[in-house]
Amino acid sequence: VTAVTDASSVTIDRAVPTLSPVAISSNNATTSLAKEGDIITLTFTSNEAISTPTVTIASVAATVTGGPTSWSASYTVTNATTEGLAAINVAFSDLAGNAGTPVTAVTDGSSVTVDRAVPTVTLSKSGADLIVKDIDNETITATFNEAMTSAPTISIDLASGTDISSATMTQGSDPTIWTYDWNVPSGSDGTATVTVAGSDLAGNAYVGTTNLVFTIDN
Repeated sequence: VTAVTDASSVTIDRAVPTLSPVAISSNNATTSLAKEGDIITLTFTSNEAISTPTVTIASVAATVTGGPTSWSASYTVTNATTEGLAAINVAFSDLAGNAGTPVTAVTDGSSVTVDRAVPTVTLSKSGADLIVKDIDNETITATFNEAMTSAPTISIDLASGTDISSATMTQGSDPTIWTYDWNVPSGSDGTATVTVAGSDLAGNAYVGTTNLVFTIDN
């Protein structure tokens, strides 16, 4: 007898499955960065049908969809996600149970860095003190602890006179340093409170209360 009578069969499969390509990205405006609330997605293709793989992103179990050869795993960054380069691990086996070598690296050079930290800032001024008059021109410098996206803004709240609201600052020697030239107005005696706003490259907004309080004495 060389054949079954019920159309059954057994296929011998000793080959170990592999994954390629493997790529990672986030839905952040900068796809190589992720802040809290962003979704990191790992996509990969197996060279044969595999069972649903087990995937971790940033050392946390990811949600896996797809199959049998085209797969996607996603993870939403939380306030507990480890900052830094998002590590990956994919454990997988083919339908015969042959285990592939766990994948811990992408194949295309892509990466996602988790950045949950809000930026901080130090404000400084060009003048000798915080007492100014209408002939003065003060250069106000905001030095952030990390690079900022686009241009941070500055607001100057005057006790009397017209406020400056969300004016664009100018980048200094690098993306952490931003300046604004303020021509002190006439007829605005009293305090002038300076604050700034902006976001880092991952989109984390500065939420501090750092300020400078000038006294205008004309």
